[in-house]
Amino acid sequence: MWDMATRVGARPIILNLALMAILAMWPSEAKAQSLSEIAAFLNSVASQNRQFTQQEVATAQRLGNAYLAADYQRRGLRRLETELGTQTIHWISRHPALAREITSAAVNAAPEIRELLAHRLFSTFPGLASEVADATGIAAPPVPHLVASAPPVTVTASPPLYAAAPAPRPTFATETTTQVVAGPVTVEEDLSAIGIEAISDPIEPVNRVIFAFNDGLDIMILRPIAAIYGFVMPEVVKSAVRRMFDNLNQPVVFANDLLQLDVIDAGVAAGRFVINSTVGVLGIFDVAQVVGLEPHTADFGQTLYSYGLGAGPYIVLPVLGPSTARDAAGIGVDAFLQPLTYILDPEINFAIKGVNAVTVRETLLQPLDDLRASSVDYYAALRAAYYQNRAVDLRKGRGGDSSSVDALFDQAE
Repeated sequence: MWDMATRVGARPIILNLALMAILAMWPSEAKAQSLSEIAAFLNSVASQNRQFTQQEVATAQRLGNAYLAADYQRRGLRRLETELGTQTIHWISRHPALAREITSAAVNAAPEIRELLAHRLFSTFPGLASEVADATGIAAPPVPHLVASAPPVTVTASPPLYAAAPAPRPTFATETTTQVVAGPVTVEEDLSAIGIEAISDPIEPVNRVIFAFNDGLDIMILRPIAAIYGFVMPEVVKSAVRRMFDNLNQPVVFANDLLQLDVIDAGVAAGRFVINSTVGVLGIFDVAQVVGLEPHTADFGQTLYSYGLGAGPYIVLPVLGPSTARDAAGIGVDAFLQPLTYILDPEINFAIKGVNAVTVRETLLQPLDDLRASSVDYYAALRAAYYQNRAVDLRKGRGGDSSSVDALFDQAE
C-alpha cells in the first residue's frame, strides 16, 4: 500500500520534471525554426532579385546592347541591396538577440553585397555593431564624437536595439560632430557642414498641419493606387513609363540649362529629347544614354541656386509636398517652360501629372514605409531626407555622396 501511494505521489513530480525539460528545450527549438525560416526567406528574396536581373541582362544581350546589359546589372545589384537590406533590418528589429545569425544568413544569401549590407546595418543598428562585424567580417566604424557638455540621452524602450538607436540615421561621407540632447536623437545634423543647405523651418507648426493633410491623402488615395499599379504592372513596363515621363521633362531641362548658361548640358538635353522621342519611341527606350548622352536634372529652382539665391524657409506645399521658398517659386516657372502646358488641354495635363505621381510613389513604397516605421519623428526625417536629395539635384546629380538617400528618393522631386 505504501509503495502504491509512493508511486501515485511521485507521478505529478515526474510529470512536472518532464514538462520542465520540454520547456527548457523549447526556446532552442523555436530559435532554430525561426532562424531556418528567416534564412529561407532571405534566400528567396536574393534568388528572385537575381532571376529578374538575369532576365533584364539577357534581354539587353539579345539586343546586342552591352552598355544596357551592364546598366541592368548595376541596377540589379542596387535593387538587391535595397530589398535584402530592408528585410534584414526588419527581422533584426523583431529579433535583436539573433542579429549575428540573421546577418550571417543575409550574407550567405547574397555575398556580393556583403560590404554594402554591413554599412547599412552599422548605420541602422549602431548598438549591434559588434554582432554585425562578426557576421560580415567588416570592421565597425568608429563611434561618432559626442559633445562632453551635453546631457545624457534618456531612453525608455526596453529592447537594447532601440536603446542604442532610437531612429536609423543617414550616413554621410564627411564626419560631423553630433550634438546629444535629452530624449531621442533625431535625424537632424549640421547638414551645411557637408555641403547641404542648412534647414530653416520657421513655420514648422503650419508645415506640420499641411504635412498631416498630405500624409492622410497619401495613405487613403495615392499609396493604395501606387501599390496596385506596382503589383499589376511588370517591372519592364514600369521602367518604360518612368523613361517616358523623363523624356517629357527634357524641354524643361533644356530651358533651364540655357538659363544657367550651361550650353553643353543644354545640347545633351536637346539630343536626349530628339533621339529618345524618335528612335526611342517617345522615350520608352533610353537610346540616348546608350550613345553617351547621360541624363541630368535641371529645374528653375536649381537655376535660381546657380545665381546665388538661397533656399529660404522650408515649406510643405499642399499635395505637392516638401519644398523651399526658392524651389516652390521654381515649380510655377517650370510649368511655364513646359510645352505641354500650351499644347494639351488642362484636364489632360492634370491627368499626366497624376499618372507621373503614381509612378514616382510606386518607387517609394517600401522606402517610405520603412522610414515611417523606423523614425521617431516622420516629419523631421522626411524633411532632412528632402534637403539631402535636393543637394544632389542642385549639383545636377553630380559629385557628393548621395548613397544614403539614393534608394529612398531616386526619382522624387
